[in-house]
Amino acid sequence: MKFKPLFLAVVIVVLQACSPNKPPSVTYIESPKQPDPTKPAGETVPAPPTTDPAKSPEQIAQEAKANEMKKMLERMPKAGPEPSIAPTATPRNTVKTAGGIPQETLYEVPGQGTDGWAKSTMTGEQLGVKLDEGMKTLSGVYGEAIAATRDSEMQGSTKSEIWIQDASHYKVEFNIPEKPTEANFMMGAGQARGTFINGTWKSDDLPDAPAALDDRISHLGSLAFFPLVDQKPMWSVLLKQLTAGEQGFRAIVEEKLIPVGTEERIFYRVLAERKGEKPATAEIRVDGKRFLPVTVRLNRALGSKKNQFMQWNAQWSFTRPIDPGTFKVPSTVK
Repeated sequence: MKFKPLFLAVVIVVLQACSPNKPPSVTYIESPKQPDPTKPAGETVPAPPTTDPAKSPEQIAQEAKANEMKKMLERMPKAGPEPSIAPTATPRNTVKTAGGIPQETLYEVPGQGTDGWAKSTMTGEQLGVKLDEGMKTLSGVYGEAIAATRDSEMQGSTKSEIWIQDASHYKVEFNIPEKPTEANFMMGAGQARGTFINGTWKSDDLPDAPAALDDRISHLGSLAFFPLVDQKPMWSVLLKQLTAGEQGFRAIVEEKLIPVGTEERIFYRVLAERKGEKPATAEIRVDGKRFLPVTVRLNRALGSKKNQFMQWNAQWSFTRPIDPGTFKVPSTVK
């Protein structure tokens, strides 16, 4: 699907997977569209019908069902997303959507030593090791994540679900920043493992980790779970590189006590900044009790005339029952 600048096209994708697995819902909106001079003011100009000859009858039927579901959702009131347990900062921008879809707010990244954050004695590598261990041993957890993005061409948000029974039984939904409306997930069902990416099931084929650190941060919606899925370190490598000053970044680890329920819990954050021709600011917030990521923010320049802001917020529950039927990999995936 292509996003064209200066054209209003609200795209609400409610995908129903061919398998029992339901991909994440997606909401996107582009830049304002100019009025059609050939039509009276206020008249809607419908898009011409399109038919893709490469699509199978099953795909066409599935899309028709998704369109009916979209119309139904547009008539239903929606509750806004619950706040993340991570502390928020000054609102940056609200993503406007249509059809009653919840709005997602983007936030400015608080500067070093502000908003109650203070320098931590923990190093980036030490924090990364604890994150790797926390993700590697996750069990009995349900998570919801909202990924939001905004640049000069589009803005929008995607909601995904995370089901983890143990290291062999999991379903992690995620989106790829370069293709934000495509639904993907990693799945483990005992000995069977697979990845549904770009509309195709692949056997044990994880998304590639980009070499550029800012690109890697933008892909943390999927990369965060690599220590669970392949039992190899990811966080310790990334945070060590950031705090070591690689690729022009300067980073610091800070900490802050934040009320969570009836307790005060310590949170950590890595604040990284790169100046020069490709400036970027990144923030990664971590729950210091369970060492799980709760917020990732990235504000960067993509060329001389394009800026991009991305945010990933996750909420975790260790009390929600998990349906064993959630974890199913098609028998055709070898």
